[in-house]
Amino acid sequence: MPRAAETNVPTQGLLFSEPSTANPTGSVTNAPDTLQPIFRKLQQISEATVPSHGEPFDPRAVRILNREITRKELLPQRRSIARKRAALFRKTLDNTITPSEVKELRYIEWQLDRIEDAEIGEELDRLTAIAGAHEMLGEKMNTLLEAIRKIKAGRERGARARGRR
Repeated sequence: MPRAAETNVPTQGLLFSEPSTANPTGSVTNAPDTLQPIFRKLQQISEATVPSHGEPFDPRAVRILNREITRKELLPQRRSIARKRAALFRKTLDNTITPSEVKELRYIEWQLDRIEDAEIGEELDRLTAIAGAHEMLGEKMNTLLEAIRKIKAGRERGARARGRR
């Protein structure tokens, strides 16, 4: 099966890097060893869901799979991840944080964002869809009102013209 890079399918938002000459496996280079199995599983899922031969690409499916894996793998670790973040954040306040710890803090915050998305992302997606539907309804209502105004203006002009006769 061709890799995502070979199919020219956009993979923005996926949780692993694409294969390249510097990184032929497409693995996450900055992820802790404990998370490598998660990323390997995500890569397998993505390779199974990233279409080839012109099939449509469904980013929603990847989002759903990412959330499922995050719920299974990261959610149980949420407290320990939050404690690590708090410790590193304290170091930023004390100005004693090293550059590698800054990178680790960014990675931990990303993990917490993934956990939050796994918990409330589906509801946010629904709210986004509802807001989009409301906007579309508003646009259609405006179009309808504009058409009614034109019809009304045409009838008023016709009535005035008949009244002058």
